Amino acid sequence: MRVPSETEKAVLGIVEMMKALTEKVENMDNHLPEKVLASMKPAIHAEVNAQLDERLVTVHEKIANLEDAVKNITDRLKAGENVERANSNARCSDEATSKAMSWMVQKKATSQDDFPIQCVVKNAKKVSQKTEKVTENNGLDCKEIQKPEVPHQDIVRQGNSTVKRIISGVTQSVTVYDPFAVVDESLYAKLLDFMQPDDMEPIATWDTNVEFYKVIITPRIHWPNNTYGWLTTSHLCAAMLMFHKRSMRTPSPYYSSWITFLNQWFVNTWVRDYKTFDPKTWIIPDKYRGVFNGTYPVDSVTNKKWITDVDHVFACHFINDNHWIALDIDLVKEKINVYDSIITMVMDDKDILNFCRPFTRMIPAMLNAMIPSRKKSDKQFLAKRLKSIPQNNDPGDCGVYTLKYIECLALGCSFDGLSDRNIQALRHKLAAEILDEVGEPGMSMSISLPDGKLGLRDSE
Repeated sequence: MRVPSETEKAVLGIVEMMKALTEKVENMDNHLPEKVLASMKPAIHAEVNAQLDERLVTVHEKIANLEDAVKNITDRLKAGENVERANSNARCSDEATSKAMSWMVQKKATSQDDFPIQCVVKNAKKVSQKTEKVTENNGLDCKEIQKPEVPHQDIVRQGNSTVKRIISGVTQSVTVYDPFAVVDESLYAKLLDFMQPDDMEPIATWDTNVEFYKVIITPRIHWPNNTYGWLTTSHLCAAMLMFHKRSMRTPSPYYSSWITFLNQWFVNTWVRDYKTFDPKTWIIPDKYRGVFNGTYPVDSVTNKKWITDVDHVFACHFINDNHWIALDIDLVKEKINVYDSIITMVMDDKDILNFCRPFTRMIPAMLNAMIPSRKKSDKQFLAKRLKSIPQNNDPGDCGVYTLKYIECLALGCSFDGLSDRNIQALRHKLAAEILDEVGEPGMSMSISLPDGKLGLRDSE
């Protein structure tokens, strides 16, 4: 028998190795890669979906911001068209060349004998030409009202600046406006036109018609006395009505639909009623029921019930016989935040609490009477005065500060822009906007008390 050569032995060894390797390959699981891939699929899908969701959120946010921007631009364009159309109509009307006033104040009867009011109504006479100077004659003292130089460098904002001054945790309305923007020139021109004297009307009557607005806009250096420019109950009432009217727009410029503004005459009644308030015997009057249900007063109807539809109530409160403060009444948390522009006027917080007793004590009684399911309790609301807010260091403007506190809170923006340096420009803006939004035909605007005076004044 022939012995295999070394080469043959090597070849046979390779053949045997190939057979062994082939057997191992044949015995291997051919589906192993598929199994490995299948086990990894959930993790891969989760990672992909997470990244996709993150990108989708960013895309949706950008789309929402773009829609808001388009909405704001559209609203501004429409507003501009309406203003231009109104201006065009005014220029084309016969009234544009007349020397008579287009508006006047007349007395209007109400169902409340204690609160006679006067209304700004359309005069049969025609509009006089615009003027920036008003001179009283017929033996009376001469006064001059000139269009002020608005400090643009102090209050001009670029774009929708309230977004930058938003209160933490608040989502603002898409129609939010800047409460510290410069007064609209067309509105201010309308105010000056309203305030010019009427040659056909006795100067005393004309002075009565415009005194409401003169108190607001007359610069401090032209006040005939130290208290002339203090805002009255009537001014606060008109401004709160203006805020109410804005809240009824669709969409509202305010951050929430769950807010309401108390009529100032009713607040005065409330404070007066507290003097005889006894929670054990108190029967809630119809006026309070109407306010609770949003059906009173007639010029501020919302049909929104407290607690059910309203969680925050804003009010102006006259304290110390000489000072205005703002109240943010939280019906759910049962507390009242007090915004005081002159903290040194009433130094002790206990005194502030006492001034707020009509609300801290009577609101729980109202809730007990109007909400049958409420657990009856005599527990008072808490009242806290906030300290880190803009202050009226040159006293006399606390009424304006009070209104601005409330307006900013309703808009959901900070008080940045509220200062003594800007106060005169803010007064012009307030007067022009009240005339435009409240001083319209048929809209009641209280400007006098039963004794013919202008009402309560804030402090010096």
